[in-house]
Amino acid sequence: GWDIIENALSSNADIRSASEVLYTNITLKKMVFDFYEREFWNKMRLNAIESQIIADELFCFGVNAGIKTAVKLAQKLVGTPLDGIMGVQTLRALNSADEDKFSLQYDKLEIEYYESLVAKKSANAVYLKGWKNRANAV
Repeated sequence: GWDIIENALSSNADIRSASEVLYTNITLKKMVFDFYEREFWNKMRLNAIESQIIADELFCFGVNAGIKTAVKLAQKLVGTPLDGIMGVQTLRALNSADEDKFSLQYDKLEIEYYESLVAKKSANAVYLKGWKNRANAV
């Protein structure tokens, strides 16, 4: 994929033009989709979650905070062991959860996680608003 990006950057006068070319590149879009599917969606076993809302919550937070962190937050909500592994027990509990209630509670835990990052390192405060927006967007 980097060859596609480098070609777009060298063939276009500015970053905006290059971005437009890259955004419409079907090959690059597929590569990016495949990457996120392989590295996050599949590793988190999100196809085994019956609720698209719950799967999307886990996916988005997993991309931003890491798979184990995303799964542990879900495990905290559904009362399964906090091992960060999407096993049978966690999947069963997630598939029994009320998706709307889960989504609201998960968003709160995401925000608490981000606030803890700021508490540990004040320089992270510049990211907090964006992190909160991301948590509430899904």
